[in-house]
Amino acid sequence: MNTSLAIQKAVEGGYAPNLMTHGLQPEDLLDPDFWQALGKTEGWEETKVSFRTKALDTSRVSKKGVVQVHIPAHNVNRIKKTPNKWKKVQHRLIDAIQQGRSIDEFFGEILKK
Repeated sequence: MNTSLAIQKAVEGGYAPNLMTHGLQPEDLLDPDFWQALGKTEGWEETKVSFRTKALDTSRVSKKGVVQVHIPAHNVNRIKKTPNKWKKVQHRLIDAIQQGRSIDEFFGEILKK
């Protein structure tokens, strides 16, 4: 079931599997296009990062001389680009297989439901 969902999501992301075969083939798991398309659908390319800064009192030198500056604490929200995260996930699958876990079990752990 989870493997079928992974295939469906990869196709949504632009993956074009071999139409002569049915279902996921072993060579698909080695195809970078499969993992890139799956990552695109799953949002692996971007990670939201949020944190709160501490208040800061500092001195700065300007044309008017030394100026005291207070920067209040504030929230920072950023989007971190991770363009090759699909490679890490593909390698995690290989590790899972070596540990004796099934492909379906692996996809069940990594896919957003």
